[in-house]
Amino acid sequence: MANIYILIELSDREIPSRLLLACKLASAGHKVIFGQQWAILRTLNKLPPGILFFKSVNNIYHNAFAIARNLGFLCATQEEELFGNARPSEYLKSVDSPELKKLDLIFTNNA
Repeated sequence: MANIYILIELSDREIPSRLLLACKLASAGHKVIFGQQWAILRTLNKLPPGILFFKSVNNIYHNAFAIARNLGFLCATQEEELFGNARPSEYLKSVDSPELKKLDLIFTNNA
């Protein structure tokens, strides 16, 4: 089973859904750690590799994608706002495609 790290930006808004996800993953036998995103990202080199679950593909994470991949982590994101305010073709133009290639999974809402 995998080590899964769930990154949280705003605890009061994200804790309920992330806690539910963590419980589901733990009940499936995975080791789950969730916590403040920058605290986890600062200590990646001290953590056993696993799956990093990012909040989005925002450019503030692009360097972290590369570092994580170099340390043997897989990268996933739950892009909650991917298609919310723009048509998919318009949004994808604003995302740097080399950065998308650093992600192993992208979960998003239904457009």
